[in-house]
Amino acid sequence: MKQNSIKIVQGRLLRIEGQVRGLMQMIDNDRDSKEVLTLLSAVRAALDSVGSIVISDHIEEISGSAELSPEVRNALKAMLKTFLR
Repeated sequence: MKQNSIKIVQGRLLRIEGQVRGLMQMIDNDRDSKEVLTLLSAVRAALDSVGSIVISDHIEEISGSAELSPEVRNALKAMLKTFLR
């Protein structure tokens, strides 16, 4: 992965780690299920976002040596974003 991506992913994973700890506290404190599900949904979305960064970097790595036009690379990234929604 690119250095810039590594820093972004690390920051997001730290944030996700905090959210998961928050989920554990919510469960321990018997918080309302709707609140727990809301945070759980946010964690899932954050993990998908991290996955998107990792996959995008991988696409660039494997297509970097191939002769793909910028349009094709952008189309691949757009398809990835659509798939992860």
